[in-house]
Amino acid sequence: MAKRVVRTVTGAERVKRSRAVAAVIHSGRLEGFKDNPEWIRQMDRFAKGEISREELRAVAHRR
Repeated sequence: MAKRVVRTVTGAERVKRSRAVAAVIHSGRLEGFKDNPEWIRQMDRFAKGEISREELRAVAHRR
């Protein structure tokens, strides 16, 4: 299995991602979807740079 390489995320990129995650959560609530703590946790991990976009996409497709 290949070693996972996580790219360091700059402070500006982290802020940008955090705002995007907050917007996604807010829009889901406006649409009437209930909060899914596991999904929110994974999106927060993406915002912090702990997982890549591809890994987040894989989590979304597992559902």
